[in-house]
Amino acid sequence: MSSTRGGVVGVARHRVAAGAAHSSTSTSIARCFERGKWRPLDESRNISALASRAIRYLCLDRVASLSVQRSTWEPSAATSCTSKDIDDPLTGDFRGQLAAPVHIALLSDSLGQQIRNAIEGAMSANPRHLGGIRFAHSNGKAASALRPLNLATIPRTARGVRSLLESIEWPRAPRGAATMADAPAGRRKPRRVLLASSGMWYNLKPYCNGTGASLFGLGQNETCAHHVLGHHIRPGDLSLNHDKPMAANPRQFWRLYHQRSGVPSWGWYSWGRRLQGSATLAEYETDVATFLDEAQRWAVENASATVVWLESTPQHFAPHGGVGSSLIKVDGGTPARHACHTSPGTPIGAGEAWPRELRELCGSATTPTTSAASSSSRASCRGDWRNVIARRLLRQRPGVRVVPLAAALSGRSELHTGGGGDCTHWCEGSEASLVMAGAVLNVVAEAVAMAVA
Repeated sequence: MSSTRGGVVGVARHRVAAGAAHSSTSTSIARCFERGKWRPLDESRNISALASRAIRYLCLDRVASLSVQRSTWEPSAATSCTSKDIDDPLTGDFRGQLAAPVHIALLSDSLGQQIRNAIEGAMSANPRHLGGIRFAHSNGKAASALRPLNLATIPRTARGVRSLLESIEWPRAPRGAATMADAPAGRRKPRRVLLASSGMWYNLKPYCNGTGASLFGLGQNETCAHHVLGHHIRPGDLSLNHDKPMAANPRQFWRLYHQRSGVPSWGWYSWGRRLQGSATLAEYETDVATFLDEAQRWAVENASATVVWLESTPQHFAPHGGVGSSLIKVDGGTPARHACHTSPGTPIGAGEAWPRELRELCGSATTPTTSAASSSSRASCRGDWRNVIARRLLRQRPGVRVVPLAAALSGRSELHTGGGGDCTHWCEGSEASLVMAGAVLNVVAEAVAMAVA
């Protein structure tokens, strides 16, 4: 990433001049993050500033190494971008768009929390150019402390999505804010950005996970051998209202759980979806489509709002090994404590068959083919199935912008926390944080520039 303002200015100006509509097919700065590779820097630099005060995944045993940037994302020549076209989150000026008031409602899960932490770290290091950013929060008591608003699982109905959107408590606009595009930056009416992602709570099939203080998913026609407060977990123990997801509540002994342990960090609705086996690949496409359609309707009613979808970041679990064997290097050598699989992959139990929906989406090993590329494409699809589904939906909804994250992180499995078998979350304050903050801030800055033009 360039340490100065780059081609985002030229790209944005060209798009404004052409009067082109927002597009989820990347003809903007987003394309710079869709294809490329990491190249070594001539001179390393310290990026520890990206570790915000709210950091959760610091990777203490590697923090000294991870807080030094030694490589940078270089877009492919096919994208017509170079690293100089990308504003650096620690030093870039983003054409002044993020120094003016920009209010962001981040709806996501714990991966969204990592993205927000990276952005807040950049804001602390680059206050002059990022000082206009403010984050919204939820007006509900149970969710008010969540750093991203809760979209761990998407409400199954449009009414449920609308209830979530209407729970957003936006920061107050500066007194005397003007609506004109040419108003001084500090006097401009704040632009609202709905920044959303959901995916990691959706799995290939229902599965049991967690500890004694959690709820556990149920497999199809089977139960989990886990108990909470002496009770076996069953789907009917939680009442879900898809129109009012924040009103989900426990029944019977779950009230005792609620009193002892409080509300689970991602709410009863998300835990209930997992408990009842309805947060899987089979539901993901419908849920994402429901959210995108309702979010676009909401944005039309809120003329100063822009909808932006975040790609899911890649997991790096072994193809059939589940969590445990993901810690074993598959290319030989000594098993490493933090070694996740080198290629993207989502958890599935050892020896289990790929779900029918995944075979239909990506093709199966029995599909006739003589092409090694076809086999590689199937493997890539299986490791990135959430984004394969979302991209298809986004192409049908050109009003939604996209932040590409998968390409830059697909080959960086060493930046996962790894500890305890975690090949989902990323070490914060690392090059993963840098590229996440950079992708989001560049796309948001361009969206704001076009919206006020």
